[in-house]
Amino acid sequence: MEKNQNDKSNTNDINHMNEKSGNYDKNNINNSIDKNDEHVMSDVLHKINNKGEIKSYSECLELLYKTHALKLGLDNPKKLNESFGHPCDKYKTIHVAGTNGKGSVCYKIYTCLKLKKYKVGLFSSPHIFSLRERIIVNDEPISEKELIHLVNEVLNKAKKLYINPSFFEIITLVAFLHFLNKRVDYAVIETGIGGRLDATNILTKPEVIVITSIGYDHLNILGDNLPIICNEKIGIFKKDSNVVIGPSVAIYKNVFDKAKELNCTIHTVEPEPRGERYNEENSRIALRALEILNINIDYFLKSIIPIKPPLRIQYLATEQIQYIKKMFSPHNLEHNEQYPRAVILDVGHNETAIDRLCTDINYFHKGQNIRVCISITKPRNLSVFHPFIAQFGDTLKDIFYLPSLNERTYDFEEIVEMLNNEEEIKNEIKELILSSSKKVGNWLVHEKQGNINEEDALKLYKRGCIPLIIKNAFLECCKDNSILLICGTFFVFDEVLNTFDIHSDMQDTIFMNEPSLV
Repeated sequence: MEKNQNDKSNTNDINHMNEKSGNYDKNNINNSIDKNDEHVMSDVLHKINNKGEIKSYSECLELLYKTHALKLGLDNPKKLNESFGHPCDKYKTIHVAGTNGKGSVCYKIYTCLKLKKYKVGLFSSPHIFSLRERIIVNDEPISEKELIHLVNEVLNKAKKLYINPSFFEIITLVAFLHFLNKRVDYAVIETGIGGRLDATNILTKPEVIVITSIGYDHLNILGDNLPIICNEKIGIFKKDSNVVIGPSVAIYKNVFDKAKELNCTIHTVEPEPRGERYNEENSRIALRALEILNINIDYFLKSIIPIKPPLRIQYLATEQIQYIKKMFSPHNLEHNEQYPRAVILDVGHNETAIDRLCTDINYFHKGQNIRVCISITKPRNLSVFHPFIAQFGDTLKDIFYLPSLNERTYDFEEIVEMLNNEEEIKNEIKELILSSSKKVGNWLVHEKQGNINEEDALKLYKRGCIPLIIKNAFLECCKDNSILLICGTFFVFDEVLNTFDIHSDMQDTIFMNEPSLV
C-alpha cells in the first residue's frame, strides 16, 4: 500500500524531538498463525527466482512484506544461521526480552556502550518511518544497498535449503550478518515476540540476558496466563549465562527453576520500596546489565542512562507545539498564545504499558485535564482503555480513536461493534468513546461545509481521517490548556508524525506490514 507523502519540512525532524520454554504447546502457538504463509513465501521466492535478484529498495520492501505471517520456531533461523557460519557467535551479544520496557532497556545499553567507544549494533522492532531503523551500528542505519544485498543473500540461501523463512526470520539474519560485516564489538538484540521460539533465540552464549518485565500481551500467541508468558520469555536463558531480571519478573518461581536447570546466575533488580517511574526502573535494569559487562559506571554514564528512545513518554518541545499551532490555525492569530499544556507521544499499546504510562503522567500532571488519542491492533480487546478511567477519572475529557490506514489496526466501526459486544468494558469507557466520536462527526460535518448530517458524517469516521482528528483534538486542548496524549501501536505513528509535519531523513514509501507483532 502506497503512503500519501506530505511535503517534508526541515522545521521538525524526528531526530530533534525531545528525549528523542516452557510448558506451552508449540502446536497451539502455531494454530494462531496464518496457514497460507508457506504458499505466500513460496510465491515470493518464485518471483525472485524468475526476476533475478532484488534490485531496488521499494521492491525489497514489497517482497518482504508479502511474507504475510508469523512463524514461531527455530528450525529456519538455525538452518540459515548455520549455513552462514553462525555470524551471531562472532561478536558479543546482549539479548533482551520482556513484555514492556525491552526496547528502552536495549536503547540505554546500546547508548552507554557506544559512549564508551565500543562499536555497537542495535537490532530492534518495530520501526517508525523506515525498516532500516531496526538495524543500526553506532547510530548509522543499514543502507538501502546493504539491506538489498543481505536480503538477496538470505533468500538465495533459503532457496538452496528448501525453506520458506518468515519476514522476521529474514530480517534477523540480515541484522546478524550486517553486524558481522561491520565488525561490531557488541550487538544488543531485542526479541520480537516472547523469546523461546523467537527467531533471535539462535544466540548461543550472550554476555548478558535481560528479562525486563512479565505482563499480558500477545495472548493469542504466547498464552493467556502470566506463568505461561513467563515461560516463553525465560526460554532465552542459556547454560551458564548471566541473567538480569526486572522487579516484576522476580515473583515467578519458574524463573529460578529454569536458572537452576541451566546453571544461570540471576541478578535481580529489586523494586524500589517508595515506588518509581517506569523509566527509572528501566534505567536500573540497564545499569545492572552494564555492570555485568564490566563497564565502568562513571558520573557521565549515570547522567546519560535516563535517555529514552523516541515515542516513550515523549514530550514535544515548546517550539514544535508553537509551530503546530500555527500550522493548524494560521488565521486565528489572536488566540495563538493558547496552547496545550503538553503533547505527549508514547507507543504503549497493552494494558500494563498504558497503566504505567498514566501513572507517570499523573506523577507530573496530577489533576490536569487530558485528552487521549489512541490506536490499537487486532486482536486486542478494549481492556487497554481501562487505565485511562482508573488513573485520570474526571480529568479525562475525551478518548478519540485513531483509525490508521494500516489495516492491522481496528477501524472505528469495529471499535463500536466491540463496545457493544464486550460486556467487561466499563460503561464510562463506552460513554466517553461514543461522546468523543460525536465530536469527530461534527468536525467531519464542518470539513464537508455542512453538506452532510451528523449520522452520515460518522460513516466517514474511518481510515484516513487521523489528520482531522489530531488537528481538532490539538485545538481543543489549546482552548482549555489541557494535555494531549497520543498513544498506542507503532503502526499509527507514521501518520501521527506526518500530521505534525515531523519527518525523518529515512521515510519508506510502503506501509510497515510486519506480521510478527500484534
